[in-house]
Amino acid sequence: FIQNLFQGNLGISTYTKRPVLVDIVSYFPATLELVFMSGTLMILIGMPLGILSGKFKNTLIDNIARIISLLGVVTPSFLWAIILMLIFAYWMPILPVSERMDETLDPPKIVTGLLLIDSLLEGNFKVFRDAFAHLILPGLAIAMPAIGNVARLTRTNLSDVYERQYIEFARSYAFSEFKIATKYALKPAAIPTVTIIGLDFAFMLGNAFLVETVFVWPGMAKYGVETILSKDLNGIIATALVITTFFLIINMIVDFVVLLLNPRIVLKN
Repeated sequence: FIQNLFQGNLGISTYTKRPVLVDIVSYFPATLELVFMSGTLMILIGMPLGILSGKFKNTLIDNIARIISLLGVVTPSFLWAIILMLIFAYWMPILPVSERMDETLDPPKIVTGLLLIDSLLEGNFKVFRDAFAHLILPGLAIAMPAIGNVARLTRTNLSDVYERQYIEFARSYAFSEFKIATKYALKPAAIPTVTIIGLDFAFMLGNAFLVETVFVWPGMAKYGVETILSKDLNGIIATALVITTFFLIINMIVDFVVLLLNPRIVLKN
């Protein structure tokens, strides 16, 4: 088995009746694109929310940000998926809620398997806009718990940094609050946050299982659910292998980013 594993021979799926490696190549790009969308939303929403909360501690802005982040943390992704579908499919039908793109459009030529990139490479901006719109709701559903985690941790770290003596020293030199925040406060506060961002980003691949099922997203996570239900051992092993490999790669990237932010961490260890 180990020899076959290193040779890329993962057997035949009893669910699709195809080689499992072919299934991985077919389904994984859709999930990877979804996870990248979720990670982008996590950073673009979670970090600014935490920065605002930490900068305006114990104010109305802080209270609103803390409520949003708390709701994100305590509500699972699949429930967010259902809530978002109710809002944007029933009350305000402005975003698509199933599949990767409109079935009336012709898909771009497969180069990477990622619709956004392939459509840009082909110059098909209509497909790009449609694929991007299909990514928003499932991406946000997966990202919501991570947004809450990132916002809460950023707030806590930023609040601690603002109480340090060197921040008061910078203020005594009449530095602007923007300069203090960007040059002296944000970088040390970002190191623990980057670690959590990396872990949450890796966990998103696992959290995508039920979300992909809800949104009928033809990705690796949905494939994993189907292989479990059909007791397809080869498919289950392949899905677990892909998730584990993804998790290890993301952790290596996080360690490298932390090294760039603070080389002394590695020197101390």
